[in-house]
Amino acid sequence: MSRTLSRSTTRRPCLYPDANRTTTATPQTIRHVNRSILLNLIRLHQPISRAELSRITGMHRSNVSVNIEELIAEGLLREERAKPIGRGRAPFSLHIREDSLYVLAVNLRVSETTIALGQLSGRIEKFASFETPKDPGLFVQMLDREVRRLLMPVRPSLKKLVRNLTVSVPGHIRSKTQGDIWMPALPGYSGFSLRSAIEDRIGIPTEVMNNASLGALAEMWLDELQHVHLKDFVFLLIGDVGAGSGLVFNHQLYLGHDLTYAGEFGHMVIDPAGPKCPCGKNGCWQLYVCDRATWDRYQPTKPFTAAGFQQFLQKAKKRDPRVIAALYETARYMALGISNISQALNPEVVIFGGEITGLWDVLQPEITRQLSQLNTTTAIRPTQDNIDQLFLQGAIQLGLRRIFDPPAMR
Repeated sequence: MSRTLSRSTTRRPCLYPDANRTTTATPQTIRHVNRSILLNLIRLHQPISRAELSRITGMHRSNVSVNIEELIAEGLLREERAKPIGRGRAPFSLHIREDSLYVLAVNLRVSETTIALGQLSGRIEKFASFETPKDPGLFVQMLDREVRRLLMPVRPSLKKLVRNLTVSVPGHIRSKTQGDIWMPALPGYSGFSLRSAIEDRIGIPTEVMNNASLGALAEMWLDELQHVHLKDFVFLLIGDVGAGSGLVFNHQLYLGHDLTYAGEFGHMVIDPAGPKCPCGKNGCWQLYVCDRATWDRYQPTKPFTAAGFQQFLQKAKKRDPRVIAALYETARYMALGISNISQALNPEVVIFGGEITGLWDVLQPEITRQLSQLNTTTAIRPTQDNIDQLFLQGAIQLGLRRIFDPPAMR
């Protein structure tokens, strides 16, 4: 009995929504990858010579020179003779031209918004700030005014050199267009198309990103500067009333299958009968580890305030017994969350950020003790910088990725 095999007329869904076929590397793609590799190496190791770049990358010296000449012609690099050491001619050294391109970073917080102008090297050149309004439309107007004030004294034509503007927000980005934002701390901003409103008003390509994800990007950048190359880690942000997270897998920020969000461990349920979370669920982890939860263990009859929590932190440094007891209970819940994260992802390290990490010498031994009881050995450490500075640095790095990152291969 013979069977006739027919080809199905139903097309299989495309794995890549913006392409009908998998693309392969072209000479142009390879050139862009090589340029990106060289730019990154110069950024991290400057001053550096062409010969050193050839040795590190394995590229032929002529290929290195072709790419370097193009980057110099585009104004992204400068080359100058290094100081002689011993006999012989001193080699020429390459440097990033910091003033060739700029990016803007905006850290949107409940009380205050900060703007930073970042150079091509990632260094922050100037700051500005203003009080955050409750109305997002007014926020965009005030941002436009402050951006103009920030750029004008530096150079009237500087706006032409600003490649990107990135906004760090304390909320969830729920769509690829970044128009659907959920911000419980600023309810008036929820659902507002912040990205398109800024682009229409200011005229600079804009991205909106969750602050914890930007914190993870900044940690990755700071590690690179110290020649430490973490490939897989989790960044946990312990905030006033919540907890956010950023995931890095294989040295890439992970944002889920649709590039919107991932790793919202603050909304990991640890007690279905627990208190109600703004997300609508009960017993979310963030309700047990946020600063307000720690405060409520210490002063259950007094409302949480930023000023009151600062006093709490000062008492902790003096080892006040009631304060330490509250911190240890928070450490217990932190360890529970880390253990769950470790079982799911097995990261190299979990990095903590937030006001409470100022008490790391108190928290770390207790978290480690609790983790050992949960048979968890994942490394933990605090962030390397002030948390608000970290968000701005992460926003700058996201803007610079358009220049430094190689093109994605599909």
